[in-house]
Amino acid sequence: MSVATKGLVEFVNPYKLPKFVKQIHLQMKEIEGRQPFGQGLYHCNNYENLIKRMANTRQQYRQSLQIETRKQLAQNEYQAWSDYIKERTLELPVQHQVSGKQLNELRRSYEVFVAKGENGLRPSELLNVFNDYTRVNQFTIPVDNWCVLQMVHYNMGYPMNMNRLLTFEEIANLVQIKVLATYERSLGQDLLFREICSYGYWNLFDQSKGYMSIKEFSNFVKIFKFNVEPTLGGILKEFGFAANLFQGEFVKEIDPKEDIVRFDFFRYLFLERNL
Repeated sequence: MSVATKGLVEFVNPYKLPKFVKQIHLQMKEIEGRQPFGQGLYHCNNYENLIKRMANTRQQYRQSLQIETRKQLAQNEYQAWSDYIKERTLELPVQHQVSGKQLNELRRSYEVFVAKGENGLRPSELLNVFNDYTRVNQFTIPVDNWCVLQMVHYNMGYPMNMNRLLTFEEIANLVQIKVLATYERSLGQDLLFREICSYGYWNLFDQSKGYMSIKEFSNFVKIFKFNVEPTLGGILKEFGFAANLFQGEFVKEIDPKEDIVRFDFFRYLFLERNL
């Protein structure tokens, strides 16, 4: 049993991913919008459209000195990602989809471990939920081993560090996002795989704004085991390399008490820190 599946009673992934990874420098050119548009050089049309939208808002965000403008741009960026996730999920081949039967069986396992009188699942019970699902059904959901590790591993599972209950809808949505990430990885897009995973975790805390306050972000990154002081100084101390790399991400003209951290900055951190 691999490290990624340690703790699961029986993990059977029938979808063997090809060991194809597009060259990283080509993936980076796509991510940063440095490939010419309209020439078929992007992963797919949906991704090219996403990057077109992001290329404009990223520059506008760093040039803006108005917090309300930044909030709107961050929201637009997050909506672009949400649209991409939705569109690509609809295009998944049948063998890469989560069936209604699988979701119903997962719900049954979820309900077994919801404590009496509580309206959600304690994160510490996630491994038990997936163990129970696996005992009955084997683990046939088409998701990458690394995604399983990130979700339920007793030490490395990120949701395990959350200090609130999880609804079934949140767990099911995270699983489906991970399935899409797995599919993109099977097409050689290892960095996009990680970007989509970052979206999945952010989405547990924010479904529409695309940004968090400094305090909210400091609490959020605790699930990735970053103990960051809830101030702009604390953010810059821990993530200073990224802030310096993207000049204008944080500016002195904006009151630190009103400042925000947008999803796009976290998306980069997820790649930088190899989360």
